[in-house]
Amino acid sequence: MRYRLGYDRVFCDDVLGTFMDAWMAEQRVRAKRLLSLASVTQAHPGALLFVQRFDSALRLNVHAHVLGLDGVYVEDSGGVRFETLPEPTTADLERIVQRMLGKLKERWGDELGVGDHEVAESSAMASCYAASLQNQDLFGARAGKPTLRVVGPQPTPSDATSRLKVRIQGFDLDAQVAFDGRDRKRLERMVRYLARPALSNERLTKMADGRIRVAFKQAWSDGTASILLSPKDLIARLAALVPPPKFHLLPVRPGRAVRKLRRLVGSSSPSCSGHPQALPASASPSATVGAVRWRGSSKRDLNE
Repeated sequence: MRYRLGYDRVFCDDVLGTFMDAWMAEQRVRAKRLLSLASVTQAHPGALLFVQRFDSALRLNVHAHVLGLDGVYVEDSGGVRFETLPEPTTADLERIVQRMLGKLKERWGDELGVGDHEVAESSAMASCYAASLQNQDLFGARAGKPTLRVVGPQPTPSDATSRLKVRIQGFDLDAQVAFDGRDRKRLERMVRYLARPALSNERLTKMADGRIRVAFKQAWSDGTASILLSPKDLIARLAALVPPPKFHLLPVRPGRAVRKLRRLVGSSSPSCSGHPQALPASASPSATVGAVRWRGSSKRDLNE
């Protein structure tokens, strides 16, 4: 399935969209139960989906990060108010994955786990995908062999437990990271992390023999701190990370509920339960809490 997610645009988009639908459905059900709502249609979750195709070793690894609200907007007398929800449980996460798997199996059936075959459009790209997924070199004397790793001391194991993490039929769902949305600096750092590219120039070092050393930001649990690639193998790894045509890494799905929520928010001033919104002291007309004008945002990014 990992292979198919890499090249099949329709399949990948369906998997990601089904996951988002399952997450939002669970938020609505929880809101109805915990807030005593008359219907799930009164609850409106919100989230951004970031798609990444890489891991620290530049291997093809399609996965998604969701920046979601810890609550829902609730219709209230013609307007909306924001209501926070308690931290999800492991059972909540399991329901999300099970709901997603159920919908996918309805549509794809036995084809859900199929797709580890050649890409019809290009056998060259198929080779890049396969070598990347299997962590193998593609060119030279080491073709077909595991990519060389540079191993150092093993990092100190963390005491943190993976309490809010589930794995079902090969799908992992992790919901351990949470922070106050009013912390705008941390929110910006998080968005930059989720939207980051596959690597930076600072992680690349050209060795004396011509190979490229790709350093990791954090060492793996076995102490692996970097890998060694020939220039051609580096290009092959990067080629496998390029998404298929017409596939968006920041997909936008303005469904019917979202359009309705926009109309409600646009026609009223939403109140907030537990998270009062306030303008920072340095706020200006072009930068307010919850929104940054595109012109100002683009200008700052280009200046950096």
